[in-house]
Amino acid sequence: MKADTDKHAWGAQVNDWITLLLISCGIIFGSSFILGPLLSGSTITQKIVVAYHCPSAIDITEEHGPIVQVGSDPNSFGQSVQVICTFADGSTKAISNDEYAVSTIVGSIALGAIFGVAIAVIFMPIYIFWKKKPR
Repeated sequence: MKADTDKHAWGAQVNDWITLLLISCGIIFGSSFILGPLLSGSTITQKIVVAYHCPSAIDITEEHGPIVQVGSDPNSFGQSVQVICTFADGSTKAISNDEYAVSTIVGSIALGAIFGVAIAVIFMPIYIFWKKKPR
């Protein structure tokens, strides 16, 4: 009878760890797509783009273009953005609108994922202590 109870205890522990893993992955996934875009403002997204494309730049100039209709939907509008980075040797690098858009989107998702990992790490001990508490 001892082996049977050990097997049940092992199965319960595996079930608890799988539940913890799924909850943590859900927290990370949810915060990536909800918390990240909410927390990333225009200054944060600009810093993400500059840190990725030209980390050693000494001067950054951001030029906004006109707001125009995007696509065939009459209610969708967009603004073009071009960032020009100046380096210490006097050279410049232009970041196009497409590169800027992709960098800001991926950066905000990554920022949300970082917050999600932090939330999941804080949540794990709480879950473990809650499960170990005798009932």
